[in-house]
Amino acid sequence: MNPSLAAVPPNLLQLLHEYGTPQRVKTHENLIQVGEQCHHIYYVTKGGFLRRFYNENSSVFRTISFHLSNHRPFMTLNESYFAMKPSLYEIKAFQPSEVLVFKRGLIEEMNQKHTFLQEFYHAKILEALIFENEFKSRLISYSSKEFYDYLCQEYPQIVQQVPSKYIADVMRISPEWLSKLKQKR
Repeated sequence: MNPSLAAVPPNLLQLLHEYGTPQRVKTHENLIQVGEQCHHIYYVTKGGFLRRFYNENSSVFRTISFHLSNHRPFMTLNESYFAMKPSLYEIKAFQPSEVLVFKRGLIEEMNQKHTFLQEFYHAKILEALIFENEFKSRLISYSSKEFYDYLCQEYPQIVQQVPSKYIADVMRISPEWLSKLKQKR
């Protein structure tokens, strides 16, 4: 099993709670909507979120990733946050959730005051990029069964906590087909 990307040292966790602004998010509520510019980084403390891409041609949202308190708890919309442009994605809660919110300026201030935080911040960005690349490579090259087996083995928290319809959406299969794959396991 892959080590959890959620591992945060206790001294950093204390800092996050000191600086972050707590926010509760209802089921199906968006933190960021398509077309908005993202100015925040979020840390999931409870619940779960979907990152979904909006295809303007088909007017359809597609789930592309998950963020849970125990799986990739740091989240933002990268192209919007770092390139400072309107987002093509949304971040939506799939269950009642809680996050700590960090504005762009606050992240920079925290990095300047706490050098260990800057190292952690850069390590998490790199880790997220590597994860995204590996995840998408497997998604593209594996069969549905192979990918579901990979999720079960490497990321059981996704299979246990994320509703099947969203897992099926990421895999580009129907919920019924995912159900058949589950039965075969």
